[in-house]
Amino acid sequence: MRISQEEWNKRLEEVKLASEECSSIEELTEITDYNTNGINYMLKKFPKDAEQIKENLNRNKERKRKTESNIRKPYETTLKKVTALTAGIVEENLAKKEEKIKKEEKTNSKNNSYFVMLDTSISDTEDIFHILETYAKEGKKLALTDVVLEELANLQKINTKQAAAAREFLYIIMDNLSSFELFKVKHEMKENETVDEAVIEFCIKLKNKVLLLTSDKEMFIKAMLQKVNTRYLSKNPEEREKKIFDLRKRKNKKNIVEFIDILIQDGKAIYVDKNRNNQYIRVFSRNKEEKQGRAIVLEKGDHIFMCTAKEDYMTFADYEIYDTTKNTVNMKYNYRIYDCDSVISLVQPEYKKFAELARRALIKKQV
Repeated sequence: MRISQEEWNKRLEEVKLASEECSSIEELTEITDYNTNGINYMLKKFPKDAEQIKENLNRNKERKRKTESNIRKPYETTLKKVTALTAGIVEENLAKKEEKIKKEEKTNSKNNSYFVMLDTSISDTEDIFHILETYAKEGKKLALTDVVLEELANLQKINTKQAAAAREFLYIIMDNLSSFELFKVKHEMKENETVDEAVIEFCIKLKNKVLLLTSDKEMFIKAMLQKVNTRYLSKNPEEREKKIFDLRKRKNKKNIVEFIDILIQDGKAIYVDKNRNNQYIRVFSRNKEEKQGRAIVLEKGDHIFMCTAKEDYMTFADYEIYDTTKNTVNMKYNYRIYDCDSVISLVQPEYKKFAELARRALIKKQV
């Protein structure tokens, strides 16, 4: 802080006066408000006055009395003189400091407030008075922007149900002015910016000191996606069931079934073809190459395609080998196939091709 010349003169006069009774800079620090560095700075800044002060100190040093009582008297005398000299300055500084503290407390009180920002859309929300009353009782400041107030004023002029609600809402504000605070945002609005966007932008500036109340779904979504603390006030009193995405990752459960035509020999899984009249079965490797033979050694990743003829339909199943030490497999796909949907029911080309071959083969077996 820059010190005025008038202040320097007062400080220098104070030190001069004290030097008439002191014999060292250390003694000066005891009866003035300045430390050693402060006094030395003044002596350096004002060399002419410094000569007089040093002369006083040297003179008093020679005349210094040895007893403690004789030392204390000059201190007391000087202290009275200094107090009398600086009394006006101290009172003036205290008054300024008190005024500054009051201003800071007022500013901090406003900065630390928690605002509940109101949107135009909530004016016709059911039981809005009690909702706002609850926030006011909690000590929260109800906030309005000038653009929302303007919208409400214009809305009340239209002869509709919503206009009546706007008028009632304005009456609520009028009756409880001490609970509301108005913020001016209109002058900061950008070109083509909507009122909702301006209110959201202002809430973003307030960060975590604001709760936005709205009954506008679009505004709620925009505000929430921009990290604004927002509450949606529904105008429909009936509770709507929320449909929440379940984003948990699901583990693929294997549909494990027994396969009676698999034999386990010497730690190997072997498929044995029973050549049943109502079944058409083929084994394919993981590379989709068909394996031949009546007894086929199975490897992990192999697939067994099976079509079984029923009375009026045919079933198709895809079994995957996942363990070669047991006669169980993972059923990857299971479907009933009727004559009319043999092609369109199966999506994968290899399934379709196999189903067509199986149907023709089973027809021949049953003739």
